[in-house]
Amino acid sequence: MMKRLFIIIAAIPILFSCSDQNISHTLKDVESYIMERPDSALTVLESIERSDLRTPRNKAHHALLHAMALDKNYIDVADDSIAQVAVDYYQKHGPMKNRARALYYLGVAYFNQKEYDKAILEYSKAEKIAERCDSLYLGMIYASMSYTYNLTYNSYAELTYNQKALDVFTDINAEKHIRSIKYRMAVSFHNNDEYDNAVKIYKELIDESSSPDYIMIQSMIDMAHSLLEMEDVDYYMIDSLFRKTKNEYGAEFKNKDYWAWAYSLYRIGKNTEADKLIEGIQVSDEIVAHFWKSRIAA
Repeated sequence: MMKRLFIIIAAIPILFSCSDQNISHTLKDVESYIMERPDSALTVLESIERSDLRTPRNKAHHALLHAMALDKNYIDVADDSIAQVAVDYYQKHGPMKNRARALYYLGVAYFNQKEYDKAILEYSKAEKIAERCDSLYLGMIYASMSYTYNLTYNSYAELTYNQKALDVFTDINAEKHIRSIKYRMAVSFHNNDEYDNAVKIYKELIDESSSPDYIMIQSMIDMAHSLLEMEDVDYYMIDSLFRKTKNEYGAEFKNKDYWAWAYSLYRIGKNTEADKLIEGIQVSDEIVAHFWKSRIAA
């Protein structure tokens, strides 16, 4: 009886060890495809019971992958505790790449909380590490810093980090990220009143598109807005851009898009069509409406 009890007690650590190894294997497997199939990765990660994550390494690895999967599925999570688990572990253990990524996702969590100063701080920590070991995430860090500076009205820093992100993504030939950051750069130029540069990039994005994806369609809309601010305005081109994105591609317009299109129509003498556009605006921001009404009246 005592011998059997001894065998059972001795087997318990082995059973737990096997379970830990299985979890570790599952996490490594998820890591291998999380970039290409983040939806599948999230499903697997959320199916793992917290009680099965017994070792600090598995807890940290799961936390890092979970934060990554949420972000790549465009799920904005403001809970910084997920990434913090990974940060605490990888500060002392594991590869530098994981340390940089954990800090990055902690910054993302702060960004989602609108704690922009904290987000920049974590991004900056991640940047210093990623410079040495992770070019893809270095570009992502720069892109996130740029967008954060956009929301804090630091136009110079916004453009600076956009350019840094573009340089990194170009060096590693990350096509998907290149298009995205080029679009953000065009927006940055527009926000800095550099409309010529904005239009140039928007045109590149439109011309290089093989199919009407989101970036191409949004580039056409935003290009129309940039053209409106230039000295020699081609209102016929602006009308064409708005008309094509709406009628051919079914783009969803914001109030400012309808107002800008209507203004362009007035400038080329299509007053009746412009009136109908304005009448069709269901809910209008009073500030936007006042701005365009004043511009139309002038």
